[in-house]
Amino acid sequence: MRTDLRDHEFPELYRRFLTLFPDKPWLKRVANLQHQVNENPISKFWLWQVNVVAYGLAAFDTHGLEQVEIESWDAVKQAMIFICQILDIHDTAPPDNARMFRGRIRGAISNPDDMRGIRFELGMATHLFRQGCSITWTDEHRGDETFDFLADVPGVGSVEVECKTLSADKGEPIARDIAYAFINRLFPKIEPALPFQGRFLYTISLVFQSNIPKNTTAQATIAAEVAEAIKREEQSVDGVCSIHLQALDLKPLEEGLERDHLLDYSNQMLGYEPAHQVIKDLGEAGYLAVRVQSVVASKLETAVNDLAKRAIRKQLTGNRPACLVMRIERHSGESLEALAEDESNWLATRATKLLKNPAHDHLAAVVFVSAPAVTAVTESSEVEQSKTYIFESQQGNYSLLGLNHLFGVVAKG
Repeated sequence: MRTDLRDHEFPELYRRFLTLFPDKPWLKRVANLQHQVNENPISKFWLWQVNVVAYGLAAFDTHGLEQVEIESWDAVKQAMIFICQILDIHDTAPPDNARMFRGRIRGAISNPDDMRGIRFELGMATHLFRQGCSITWTDEHRGDETFDFLADVPGVGSVEVECKTLSADKGEPIARDIAYAFINRLFPKIEPALPFQGRFLYTISLVFQSNIPKNTTAQATIAAEVAEAIKREEQSVDGVCSIHLQALDLKPLEEGLERDHLLDYSNQMLGYEPAHQVIKDLGEAGYLAVRVQSVVASKLETAVNDLAKRAIRKQLTGNRPACLVMRIERHSGESLEALAEDESNWLATRATKLLKNPAHDHLAAVVFVSAPAVTAVTESSEVEQSKTYIFESQQGNYSLLGLNHLFGVVAKG
């Protein structure tokens, strides 16, 4: 497996990728995404994030090695890493497996959930390869071995690895696309209601009693009710949501108002709990941050538990030691580290129950992984890194195998 890549290799990689997909399905995907952006401009940043490979391929198809803008070039680099990993697997697979693999990649180009899963598998395999493991990919659609890949770990032997990802809004009562659609309808109604007296960061927190309806007419009605309540300086819309509006005077602030600064200020004002938030530049009037969430409890813990049990019982064979790796994209490296320091944290409780279950004797380790962040290694190289929280089995045939040394851990269970 390739573990490094240079810019001058991009054209040849792209040429080889075109032999697998001569119709360039990523161009159609990006064109379709533009329609969504036109309908809801505030979704652009999110759509770019979850479709970064398609955007990167389209940018390279148009501009090649010309670095038109930083955002597009970063997407190109992520797309080329993906291509390199795909070609490594495809070119060594039997013809039938290669054909099925191409079908999976084609589907992932237009399905962010599938793409997220494939990229996580590839990234984890590459990481383990860097740690000295040899990797054997399985055909999950044929035979009894339906885990992602087999890692031959030095000093341990063959370990089955199954990777799972949970999106940032997994288990939440309000999905991200619904939240963004509602905020997009809300912005033009709220702006006239704000008491502009200078350059402020206005933050509005809307806490819904249940969820936001998918119906566009219902969304528009609620948006109008919220705007009217703000005009009247009310703190709720009966039966719908509570309203909390604050304003921060930006004139005394000395540092530049980059996106990260604004996000930090809004979090200080509204809190750091999980929620959907969009910040809009209002020009001379300042900025408007709208955050939506629900009082309904998150079902993330249940989703993690159900997904883990299915993977352990249905995809890991029981014939070898197994490692379940789960990326929880709600957590950054910092928040995962903070959670690991809490003695009563739910990840530790969940992992312990999974490992102690007699039906899971083949489970050697459970690993939780944070959302990735790109880190510069040198002036000319960078790597996408996450933090991990690992729990190894303390009992049975596969106890304490020492798998924790394979991961850059923030904590061990």
